[in-house]
Amino acid sequence: MSDPASDPSSDTVDVLYRHALAAYDQNDLAAAVPLFEQVLAVSPAHVEARYKLGNACKEQGHWDAAMAHYREVLRLSPRHAEAMNNLGAVCQMRGSSGEAEDWYRQALRARPALTQPHVNLGRLLQSAGRHAEARDVYDAALAQGGDAGLFGHLRDAATTTPSDTASARAPEAYVRETFDAFAGDFDRHLQDDLGYRVPAQLVELLHRHSADCAGAAMDVLDLGCGTGLVGDALGSTARSLVGVDLSGRMLEAARRKGRYAALHQADITAWLAAAGTGTADCVIAADVFIYLGELEAIFREVQRCLRPGGGFAFSVESCEGDGYRLLSSGRYAQSPAYVERLGAHGGFGLLAREAVFIRQGVEGLLYLFQRR
Repeated sequence: MSDPASDPSSDTVDVLYRHALAAYDQNDLAAAVPLFEQVLAVSPAHVEARYKLGNACKEQGHWDAAMAHYREVLRLSPRHAEAMNNLGAVCQMRGSSGEAEDWYRQALRARPALTQPHVNLGRLLQSAGRHAEARDVYDAALAQGGDAGLFGHLRDAATTTPSDTASARAPEAYVRETFDAFAGDFDRHLQDDLGYRVPAQLVELLHRHSADCAGAAMDVLDLGCGTGLVGDALGSTARSLVGVDLSGRMLEAARRKGRYAALHQADITAWLAAAGTGTADCVIAADVFIYLGELEAIFREVQRCLRPGGGFAFSVESCEGDGYRLLSSGRYAQSPAYVERLGAHGGFGLLAREAVFIRQGVEGLLYLFQRR
């Protein structure tokens, strides 16, 4: 049998590309990258293989390689708006905000209805304090038929000051697409670049303050489990570990670690509402509530799912006042008064509250409640 990589037929290229794309969609970049490279060895002008290879490099933090692939895509297909957008994303991650803005605007000129450049450009402008310009970008997206929930949420966030808001949560599509896009490089970026330790800090909090829900016999539910950093922190100190997340690509990364008894792609509030009563000894939510402003339903369902004495450990970005706020970052913050009122009214006792940096330069709080 001949080597497919040495056979220049279009059928062979198609087979190689399908295999590469399947591995990429499963977030198996170690398998996807050499397969895309084989496609390009046979067919150097294969635009979509080149584009996906650029994405794989971007997701692994290989910025120079990603940029080279995107530029080659644009040489072959000068109006490839997705490549323009992703060039902008790489420039932004490398700190070149001006160049990033230019690429996002080029992408929108090439395809005015494309969602992601509107999101990226608007958030870039917000981060620079250019809130009125960001609102103009979101208005343009809405005028192009963009998702009203997504761009309404972002427009609410692009106010001149953080404020109370009627919006109770970020749209599911926004959260899913945000995390799908960074699944490949998520752990390294959070831990190395942003100094992120919340999963480990929450597990440490459990061990320090609650012998009842930190032993090896506990059944743990990890809400918004992502790539499985809570599972890494727990190690073998749980009888069973179940994870729930919106992002399929994050779940694939968690699955490969082999620490979870089950993983579910679902909205956490809806999943909890359908879960059994008294089935968990501990519920952990690390850096999840930044996408959920209103937490009443979460507290109610967690209380129902926990066994008596069970622990509820989570992090929040904090704010003043007596409620929650949508910040200009597009994330939510919850005030101590709000969180602790929910706990007291929801059948929980407060075991611990600790001030931490959630990520580099972002202040927040860790909480541990115990079900009465």
